Amino acid sequence: MSQSPRPPAFNWGDAFGSAIAGPEQQQGYRTIIDADGNVLTIGQFENATQFNTINGEVILTPPTNAGKGDIFITKHNQTGNLLWVKQFGGSQRDLGWDIKLDRQGNILHTGSFDATADFDPSAGNLDLSVPNFSEQSAARRSGYLSKLDAAGNVLWATQIASGLDNPTRIGGNVSNSRIATDSSNNVYMSGWFQSNRKTDFNWLINQGADGASVLGNNNTGVTNAAFVAKYSPTGEFLWVKQLGGNRNTQANSITADAAGNTYTIGNFRATEDFDPATGVANLTSPSNTDADVFLTKLDANGNLIWAKQLGGVGSDEGNEVVIDGQGNIFITGNFTGTNFRHDPNNPSQTYSAPDGRKDIFVSKLNGNGELIWSKQIGGAENQDGLSLEVDEAGAVYLSGEFRGTVDFDPGAGIAQLSSPSAISSFIAKLDAQGNFVWTAPLNGTSATLSLSDISVNSSGTQIAGTGYFSSADADLDLGVKVFNPRYTQARDAFIVNLQSPQNLEGAIFLADQTLDRIFLAQDLNSDGDANDAAETRVYFDATNASALVNPTNNIFTLLQAEDASLYAGDGDTDSVYRLSDRNGDGDYFDTNETLTFVSRLDTGNVPERPRAVEYAKNLPPNPINGSSDRDTLTGTNRNDAITGLEGRDSITTGNGDDRIVYTSVRDGLDTIQDFEIGADKIDLRQILQAQNLNLSFDNAVAQGYLKLGSSGSNSIVQFDLDGSAGPNRAMSLAVLKGVALNDLNQFQNFLL
Repeated sequence: MSQSPRPPAFNWGDAFGSAIAGPEQQQGYRTIIDADGNVLTIGQFENATQFNTINGEVILTPPTNAGKGDIFITKHNQTGNLLWVKQFGGSQRDLGWDIKLDRQGNILHTGSFDATADFDPSAGNLDLSVPNFSEQSAARRSGYLSKLDAAGNVLWATQIASGLDNPTRIGGNVSNSRIATDSSNNVYMSGWFQSNRKTDFNWLINQGADGASVLGNNNTGVTNAAFVAKYSPTGEFLWVKQLGGNRNTQANSITADAAGNTYTIGNFRATEDFDPATGVANLTSPSNTDADVFLTKLDANGNLIWAKQLGGVGSDEGNEVVIDGQGNIFITGNFTGTNFRHDPNNPSQTYSAPDGRKDIFVSKLNGNGELIWSKQIGGAENQDGLSLEVDEAGAVYLSGEFRGTVDFDPGAGIAQLSSPSAISSFIAKLDAQGNFVWTAPLNGTSATLSLSDISVNSSGTQIAGTGYFSSADADLDLGVKVFNPRYTQARDAFIVNLQSPQNLEGAIFLADQTLDRIFLAQDLNSDGDANDAAETRVYFDATNASALVNPTNNIFTLLQAEDASLYAGDGDTDSVYRLSDRNGDGDYFDTNETLTFVSRLDTGNVPERPRAVEYAKNLPPNPINGSSDRDTLTGTNRNDAITGLEGRDSITTGNGDDRIVYTSVRDGLDTIQDFEIGADKIDLRQILQAQNLNLSFDNAVAQGYLKLGSSGSNSIVQFDLDGSAGPNRAMSLAVLKGVALNDLNQFQNFLL
């Protein structure tokens, strides 16, 4: 299924604030979507705060000290029910900065704390304490990194302690920590610390003794340095590297690829050295007061690969960095003033913002840090790009804050949003080439609404966001006001879940023939009608007048729809079920597959699943089987499962979404013609099951089981039963004619 150019629709939202009157502050900082579509969010709350879970109301209460607060983590399911909420903290101010998932679905979170904080949300205790803490030196704040299982039970927690060199000297914060993971579940952490104070990134073991885990010095000037640290899946300290520290360097975001290379973005002032080893990689901003953006790439051992600079006259910030499956890098932030150099390798490529105002930049670079494209978004007031995500098709989802009227189309078109309040927020989508697709506002009539982060699932069909709102009503469903703060002086946290519409290519629809009248309209140019050239309308009802499919057991089944099709019922008696069957196995239960219920009363949530849906479970792919000889096998117009078995077979895929099934490594060497990237798949599940292997695509490649190569214009698929740990016994399964290696090397082309 391809994505629609229409903005996403509201699916569900939740908000929580103080249960008693007062100026307390609640805020969501970061959010993440897991493989099942559950939404996890981390943030901070002050005073007694009400959370409405599926098991009833829960009120969490941090210490009553004014201005203090604790950390919360929530988990909502796909329909917006709050499954659980966990509390972390102690007697002082505790902040949760970031939340991520590892490949096993465990939850990693990071932040900072004062005094002593408990990181076991159950009845037990896992206390961490700031060394030399006192109320007078409250600016001495430790960082933490912790891992929970999917149910929210603590697995481990570790501490980054700062301000160790002088117990009487105020200062030593660890701030704005962010995390990433690699394919081996190692954890990478970035942020910044006061570089004139000793900071121990392995405090629980090292206790501040000089060594590889300790950064900082005893200079009297107050300076900040960025850091990148690596920890094992069990929380063991591996290494830490310092970036800058001469004046003021701050890391704001980090991401990691499957091999453990890390990409870090932030901002710096004056001249800073971004080589954490003995080499020198100086970057220099135009002045000691205005910041420029830095972007670095380190290898899995923390060695610098490259450092890049973006900036100009004025202060600039790099807020977020992400990568896609092909190793492309996406960044966003804001800039002020003139001559903002958005191409790190070409100083002549510049943007300019209105005098004294901030505009947004969003850029795509290759793995060498070379610019592919860059876009500017702005208006007459201040705008900020805060969060960025990329889906499996390379589409970019950008979010942040805006004021006044802003054109979110960076091309020749116009896509304006206007803020009715002091601060509004937005989500915008660009395609893989940086072209505008859609934008949507989140705001209130007089409220401040700040969307601090978004998360997008791999297919781009689910978007979750979090932040805070205050002062008045908050419009989180793109048209209908759904939330008000509990008290006028308070700031409430919110979580919103949006569903992105799709062009329903390859979707399955089921309807009850005795009741439903279904209308298919083809809207190729997305103007909302089916009246233009080459657009068609098809109507079918209980009489099956259009003869699309012969009904069986009172069920219509439409297996293939044209791209950019719209489906609608009569709005009266309809109960229509759309199922996405991405891997062509006849059901909707696999990763990234969905079921959507549409009727007059329900436009998105999935209630009880009636008998119509059961038929979708029994739509098998069309089997085409070979023998142990050299066979010639050709696909059909259906979704085929082609199994050649032993012998060097010649396989030509059909017009459907086909699977080429391998039952053993002895099933090659086949020649495959007309393999369609993103639609057809190489099915290796029986090979993995026979070896008791449970591997994702990334892990299969990284561990040497799945080996992809090329020969001229063709690609080669090999499988090694021993992986990289054993002798090289890779067996060639297939040669894919005319398929480029870069196109084949994507998880959506394989079933594992």
